[in-house]
Amino acid sequence: MNKYVYTITTVLFFLIAVFTVSLVANKDDTNTNAAEPVQTAEVTDMEEPESETVVEEQVTQETVIEEQTVEEPVVEEPAEEEPEEETVDEDVTYYVYTVKGASWLNIRSEEGKDNDPVATIPRGYKGYVVEMTGHWTLLCADGYIGYCSDSYLELEEIAPEDFPDELKGYDASSAGTRIAEGKIGEVEESNEKSVKWL
Repeated sequence: MNKYVYTITTVLFFLIAVFTVSLVANKDDTNTNAAEPVQTAEVTDMEEPESETVVEEQVTQETVIEEQTVEEPVVEEPAEEEPEEETVDEDVTYYVYTVKGASWLNIRSEEGKDNDPVATIPRGYKGYVVEMTGHWTLLCADGYIGYCSDSYLELEEIAPEDFPDELKGYDASSAGTRIAEGKIGEVEESNEKSVKWL
């Protein structure tokens, strides 16, 4: 009996497999037929001879073509950058200062005498004014950017091209910072023998 069950089961599996394959094949055929040419028969009547009717079949082919729109990627070309010309701001006035009226002048990180000094410069020291802020002047001294009272300074206007480019980017937010090793400026006279600045 096992032999019969085995044989029947094998035949059933074989039939199911054949049936499944034929369904899949038919499904594939219906999908591919849409792109294949379709033939249609057109029947037209011709003049009828006395005893016979002649029917002519005309075969036409229709081809289904799917239109596809292909968008080409847009490539943006970088804009040509023109070299920036160095411009001199005509509205800005640049100054140099000379320390007068004090033996030593404190440079502070903020406006006001209550703030701790970040540097000290002697009488005769000459340097560049970074910004005029009223009674206090933001200047470069001894490698620092800081404030000092303008009552101890003698100011002299200079041409914009004579002002160092490295100082043009500094403002009040730079106060109290050391921007350079060494000295920016020069000493014309000093009451201290130990000052040897160039």
